[in-house]
Amino acid sequence: MAITLHGTRASNTDILTPDFDGAIVQMISATDSSNRSVASTSYGSLTLNASITPTNSSNKIICIYNGVIEVTDGGRANLCLSRAISGGATTELNGGSSLTREQDTSNHNVGTSFTFVDSPSTTSATTYTLHGKTENGNTLTLVGTGSMSALILLEVVA
Repeated sequence: MAITLHGTRASNTDILTPDFDGAIVQMISATDSSNRSVASTSYGSLTLNASITPTNSSNKIICIYNGVIEVTDGGRANLCLSRAISGGATTELNGGSSLTREQDTSNHNVGTSFTFVDSPSTTSATTYTLHGKTENGNTLTLVGTGSMSALILLEVVA
């Protein structure tokens, strides 16, 4: 295992960076304790997002979501992520397929989570945003009352 020194002693900007595969070189987290809702059969933003600027274009970003959801009056909830690279288009990850699909959560709070590994191939600022929908168009809510949703991004050397 190697640790690489970046920066110069003269500018006092020494940064030690592990450069072996699997090393986590950066962690970003975003949390939200407000209720956020979408009522649609198409993916809509649930506001929760986090931005990271990868240090190397070959590195991977591990996206971890944990939260509590509820669907009013029944229906299956689907969650996914989008990625927006600074100056570029927004892309639905996983081909727009659901990263988690909860069965009928009719008026019940249900804990849910997923993990997704992304290869953004960039060193530009990259924003990941949580999206949701229901299969019948009923209201899907990220429950913030008494709970918190979190989106964690880990940059991993690849």
